[in-house]
Amino acid sequence: MIHIIEVSRILNSNKTIPRNDLSGHISADIKPKFYPLDNEYTISKLLLWNKVVEKRKFNSLYNKVIFVHPFYFNSVYRNKYFLFGKIFDSIIKKQRIDVGSLDFYRDMVHASFVVKKSIEATSDCMIGSGKLFHARTFIKDLYQLNNMDFDEYVKENVSVLPTGKEKLIMAKVPWEYAYEDLLSDTQTELEQFMTMEKQWI
Repeated sequence: MIHIIEVSRILNSNKTIPRNDLSGHISADIKPKFYPLDNEYTISKLLLWNKVVEKRKFNSLYNKVIFVHPFYFNSVYRNKYFLFGKIFDSIIKKQRIDVGSLDFYRDMVHASFVVKKSIEATSDCMIGSGKLFHARTFIKDLYQLNNMDFDEYVKENVSVLPTGKEKLIMAKVPWEYAYEDLLSDTQTELEQFMTMEKQWI
């Protein structure tokens, strides 16, 4: 997936624009809410969205631009400042970590699934599992799959509550993406990454 700022570049070929900054009940065919509005990156996305939607009314060429609304996705390439970046780093390096409360639910998919559905997209769409998965259960299962004791490696501060409760919404999607798919896709990437790391040592 790629972020594209210049509309002129997009119009040369069919491209997708990921959007993961939505809140509340959303649909792919309504104008989204962009937060925070004092962020240059967010402002650029809002301007691009407004411009393309307006241009679609008068120029069919702009129908080639597809907006993709991904729900939360994870990957071993997540920055360590993200929760799952921290989790994957812990599993890969066998390091202990401190985190806030993991007692929350989220519509989650793996990044590879977002890429697959983005490539298949023919119109504006949302990409998610359509389900809410429990974060702590998922993380514990990842540690177990990698023969690691969750309680030994993760110190959870239950008094630090998770943020972004607006993300407790689910995508309305026509496909099935089960918990087992999320776990399998994530574990497959973890194993591939660790194999690749060993080859470089």
